Amino acid sequence: TKVLLQKLIDKGYKFEVLTFGEQREVGQSNSTIGKIVIYNENNEDVTSNFEIECYPGKLKVVKELITFKFYDINKVYSGNVYKADETYLYETVGLPNGAKITFDVVGERIEVGTTSITLENIVILSEAGENITNNYSFEFIGQIIVRPLKITIQTGSESKQYDETPLSNNEYWISMGRLVNGHNINCTIKTTIIEIGSVPNKVDSTVILDRLGNDVTNNYEINYLEGTLTIR
Repeated sequence: TKVLLQKLIDKGYKFEVLTFGEQREVGQSNSTIGKIVIYNENNEDVTSNFEIECYPGKLKVVKELITFKFYDINKVYSGNVYKADETYLYETVGLPNGAKITFDVVGERIEVGTTSITLENIVILSEAGENITNNYSFEFIGQIIVRPLKITIQTGSESKQYDETPLSNNEYWISMGRLVNGHNINCTIKTTIIEIGSVPNKVDSTVILDRLGNDVTNNYEINYLEGTLTIR
């Protein structure tokens, strides 16, 4: 008679089961039933009354997560390299007791933006000195944030009496903040006025180059104070 084991359990039957299978490292293997004995309510061996089909199961060991938490590095753009090291690691969650760990900290940034702080070449040794690195997965929390350097550019003002000729003023200067040492700025101003009235002296484009000629404009947050061109 073929019946589900659960139905026999519900009717008061008991079982003795001998299983085979072992999995210690990350991975999976089969688990099999070597022997099964069925007892009725009177503790009598009634195994022979049943045709038993056994199916292998799976033993699976998954990697345990270790989380490394770093202090964020939050800086304003300076043209310098901001780099993380092991002093920024303030907590490790999930590392087994007695284990020893070695690693290299990876994470650096110069330009405006965000870079995650991670680890490479991680080696974990158990208390007995066994390399157990492959039994773990890793999560990293922490980042290097570089924010733009703020500057304000002021454009010149000028006025004159109406004389049928255009009025312009290409003067500009940094009125607040400063450039990183070795950087140069170039503003293009095309604003003109020829009729009586006033217009703001707007900057059409701004480019900032480092000492090697690389465009680093995006590393700055540029505000403008516009002068006025006036013809009376």
